[in-house]
Amino acid sequence: MNKQSLIWLFGLLFVAVVLAVATWFSLNETASRSLKESAAGVALTEPGETALYTDLSGNSLDLSNYLGKILIVHSWASWCPQCVTELQFLDQLGLEYQDRLQVLAINRAEPAATAERYLAAVAAGDRIKFLLDPADHFYTSNNGYAMPETIVYEESGAIVLHVHGEIDKVELKTRLEELLSE
Repeated sequence: MNKQSLIWLFGLLFVAVVLAVATWFSLNETASRSLKESAAGVALTEPGETALYTDLSGNSLDLSNYLGKILIVHSWASWCPQCVTELQFLDQLGLEYQDRLQVLAINRAEPAATAERYLAAVAAGDRIKFLLDPADHFYTSNNGYAMPETIVYEESGAIVLHVHGEIDKVELKTRLEELLSE
């Protein structure tokens, strides 16, 4: 091969690499935008400067880190009698499915001290990420009307199950098995 052919070949290779990288970034940006605009993205994130959610210690949390995973999000409050057994059940699911899904339990606008006392009495384990939602954003953004409320999101952020009231444990496990086998 002569020098001019090599230069031409490297030029074409360079253009192909640049186009491949540009396409990859474009697809990633589109996927990221789709996740933020999904049902999970709208409910768990909020554009702006104020943090919607905190942990029990008051530290702000960015829930966009959980987008793109299978999520179970459970709205709970200390005055909800069904929440006791449901939080314990969700903790068991967190143990059973460990790295395959994330369980978030979002408290409905109660003070941290109230939530902490309740959780100590419930004895829910550490496989659930407990959050405080002082503005009750999650519950209202999902048109909540019963307690507790449990929503299962697939990786795309779409809702695959929304339970108003008490969870049917068999139905939830069946839906999770379907999701996790895909």
